[in-house]
Amino acid sequence: MAELSHEDFDNLWEINPKGSKEAAYYITRNFLNDGVRDEQERVIDFDILYTKYKEYVSYLEPYQNGKYTKASHEIMSIDDYIGQQLYMRSYRAPKKSRDNYLFGDFPIDYIKARIKTFKAKFQRE
Repeated sequence: MAELSHEDFDNLWEINPKGSKEAAYYITRNFLNDGVRDEQERVIDFDILYTKYKEYVSYLEPYQNGKYTKASHEIMSIDDYIGQQLYMRSYRAPKKSRDNYLFGDFPIDYIKARIKTFKAKFQRE
């Protein structure tokens, strides 16, 4: 197993910086070194964990509403995500025909970036 670099972990941490960063690093490193397999029997490496955690956070982001967020919709830190074995689940939201009609076939990250650019343009004026 390859050693988890601090640079890679920082990229993972930036998805949802919650909890103790140092503890999360050691839990993540140990998890990746254990050779755990996912539901498709693939050994989970950093790239798979990063992708799955990012999908998980993106899936739950629309439900975040400060203190009114339901406990079941609260986004877990990376160490809790690993501890609860949430990497075994799929968190890809099904595409709706209405969304395709409104936004096209663009990935959600692209749409969010365009919205951010659009808002920034009008805040400067």
